[in-house]
Amino acid sequence: MKNYTVEKILITISFIVLGSTSVVAQTILDHKDKIVVEKLSQLNSYARETNLSISPDGKYLYFMSDRGGQVWSTYSGTYKGKERYDGDIWYSTKVGDTWRRPTCLGLAVNTSSGEDEPMVSQDGQYVVFQSWKYNWKVTGGPYYRAELNGSRFTNSKGLGGGINKFILTEYIKAGNTYATDGAAMSPDGKTFLLCCGRDYDGRMDIYISRKVNGKWTYMKKLPISTAGDERSVFIAGDGKTVYFASDGYKGYGGLDVYKTTLNEDGTCGEVINIGKPFNTSADDYGFIITADGNEGYFVREGDIYYANTKEADPRLKPGVTILISGTIKDQNGNPLQYYLELDDVANGQEISTSKSNSGTGEFLFSTSDVTAKYRIRDDNHKYIDTTFSVKIKDGVGKKHIDIVIRIPDETVTTAQTHEKSIMVNFEHDRSVLDEEDRKQLDDIVSITHSSIEYEISITGHTDVKGSNEYNKKLGLKRATAMKEYLVAQGVDPDKITVSSSGESKLLEKDANSPAAERNRRAELTIKYSN
Repeated sequence: MKNYTVEKILITISFIVLGSTSVVAQTILDHKDKIVVEKLSQLNSYARETNLSISPDGKYLYFMSDRGGQVWSTYSGTYKGKERYDGDIWYSTKVGDTWRRPTCLGLAVNTSSGEDEPMVSQDGQYVVFQSWKYNWKVTGGPYYRAELNGSRFTNSKGLGGGINKFILTEYIKAGNTYATDGAAMSPDGKTFLLCCGRDYDGRMDIYISRKVNGKWTYMKKLPISTAGDERSVFIAGDGKTVYFASDGYKGYGGLDVYKTTLNEDGTCGEVINIGKPFNTSADDYGFIITADGNEGYFVREGDIYYANTKEADPRLKPGVTILISGTIKDQNGNPLQYYLELDDVANGQEISTSKSNSGTGEFLFSTSDVTAKYRIRDDNHKYIDTTFSVKIKDGVGKKHIDIVIRIPDETVTTAQTHEKSIMVNFEHDRSVLDEEDRKQLDDIVSITHSSIEYEISITGHTDVKGSNEYNKKLGLKRATAMKEYLVAQGVDPDKITVSSSGESKLLEKDANSPAAERNRRAELTIKYSN
């Protein structure tokens, strides 16, 4: 622990990096009392908030909180002497200069398994998050991507590839245990960083995976990892500037926040300590910043803090960033949802992708690719082909484009409605689900995650053994057991109705026949549209 004043000085230190001794020149920034940090009471709770993520335009802020209060919340001990629950993903939107009261994401993302490390996409239309739910090994987890449809996230899918393989390998090597504390996705969705290690209370390192031909590469350790502890990583709007916390560099004591630049070949630039007032002798971590470099946020002692960083040392801020925003609407002013690509006109190469919001038509691109001419096209190159240039001022180029598309009548389609039914059988006088039952229900979960709307009805049934009243209750227990399983996997409980027919609807009338076991069942029907 140290207590001294520094002023843009250069300190040379020695430490262990990847098992070898290295000498690193470390710059410590001093903002000369230009920055004041303040706690954001409207976002914080009595519990712990951590692992922040912000969209490049500063409109969406995501974080993990273990405040609970949800139907699926599970007690997980105490924090600062108060009850805490399994972690959930929360978010807030900024209106003017004020963050709205945060909202907990729905059950397509959050479960009783504990979710963490949210990463919001550049356009706010996707969120990547961690979930250690029971089937993460075979569903491409523990990192998943959910898509915003209207006001609800759906279609949650595991990232899979080298991310899943790396974590599963390390999990097995460590004796069926592994820990992470911070992950980041680049705005273009092609770079993934992860802070991880065998023990949550032990040291962690930073690893990288790149998306190549649609698949994630096997993770490799970044050279900024030290013999100490690295956590809480974030990639800024330029897709190159990286912020992370570490106690492996000589700083103020505990975890300090550092900045570096990630190169295409996986090497990193100079590691810079971002200095006071962000770093203290305590643990400081979770730093995020908007693409224009004017708003910084971080975590201290489990609370979210804000700082106006407009007058900060320029070396604190991301590199040159291009922000291209806009709306897509039809000739009648109705918002349209399109998958978009941003291209470099000169070479025709795709720079980034985005998706317009179905409720507002809004879209956003964030990139460090500075070109003479840009072009926005829809994914089938049929309706949109807009060419433009962007002027850069103070390290940021901003362009807003409102696109109007005349949609031919024959292209208008309506959502298709489907129906699927399953039957789950139970042992006599039991309401316990077995592995095969859970597999059937997992198929239903997959349908809910990829549907625009859905409704589920579950009816429990019994054989004739026992009284009518008892069997009525037993049938309800069976239906409820199925509902509880679905809810635990992320299905909205408000979309599920349960009932019991008891022994009134037998499939086999002869109670002594072996086929009478078919009566001990629960029938589920889902009606959905996509």
